[in-house]
Amino acid sequence: MKIEINTKPKTLRKLHSYISLVFCFFLMFYLSTGFLLNHPDWFEAESSSTISTYYLDNSESSLTHILSAQKINLTESGIRLLLANEEFELKGPGWSKFLTLESNTLEVESISYGLLATLNDLHKNRHAHVSWVLISDFFLFITFIMCITGIWISLKNTKKKKENIKIFLMGGLGLFLFLFFIPMANAEDEINNILSNDTLVALEASIDIRQFDTKTEKPYVALFSKNRRSEYKTHIVLKERYKWVKDLKTFWRKVARNDRSLVDARSGATRKPGIFNHDFTIVLGPNESLSDVVFYLEVVREKGKREMLTLEKITSSETSCIDGNKEIEKFCIKQNSSASFD
Repeated sequence: MKIEINTKPKTLRKLHSYISLVFCFFLMFYLSTGFLLNHPDWFEAESSSTISTYYLDNSESSLTHILSAQKINLTESGIRLLLANEEFELKGPGWSKFLTLESNTLEVESISYGLLATLNDLHKNRHAHVSWVLISDFFLFITFIMCITGIWISLKNTKKKKENIKIFLMGGLGLFLFLFFIPMANAEDEINNILSNDTLVALEASIDIRQFDTKTEKPYVALFSKNRRSEYKTHIVLKERYKWVKDLKTFWRKVARNDRSLVDARSGATRKPGIFNHDFTIVLGPNESLSDVVFYLEVVREKGKREMLTLEKITSSETSCIDGNKEIEKFCIKQNSSASFD
């Protein structure tokens, strides 16, 4: 039996119109979220997080009960990974949960990245349910049909056929130019923009690790910063081995867990208690000053306590300091005017 497809312009116009009407909201969703993705600096949203701690009775059933009560669905393999690695990460569109086992406690950190992050994740099918991925694939197929029917209708127009063919070929040529020439020009412009507008600032950090009368292990230290765009940068990490980075809980959550390459940006072995200085540089973007950067110092040791200090609103003319009360005596940052960037 031979199946014939009606390709008359009238029939294709109906098909084209019906597809446009049914799926117009899907198309507007992808167009609007694509615009948001193109301009992330215009629509910044602060994430919010909550940390909950639950006590276990050294049994897997207790862990399963707590996870069920908190509506955290883990498979048997997921629970085994949590028990083996003492951590597990769950992600969805616009949210994430970090599970950490420590001694007899389960720590659950829930992070919400906001509505815009949820929409952007759905646009990219990132961490989305398989049903949404299938819907997205189907919509892309329908959009392709809508384009093909539109082209076919235009080419079937005998009065404007030649004109439509020229416009169609011009569109293809324009795409070729955008794909191969515009990115190269943008890369050069970006490099020139960085060289001309960004400012390199040399700083010196002075860290005084508290001395104890009793014997304690050498501390693990992380110094990192956050700029006005909520971008984190690592300046120094003092650790024995990589696995101990997770003891620096704040640094682990905000920096190391999402981009582990930053852990070894400037790393070294642990230091004895006392004063040590560290020279480093930061890059300030256009219309960004040193006071827009927040600096974090986190210190923890095996037989001690955990402490994190925050320095902000730093000026280039003064030395900014903050006193600690657990692991840190004092944390200071000043601009290093003698540094050279030749």
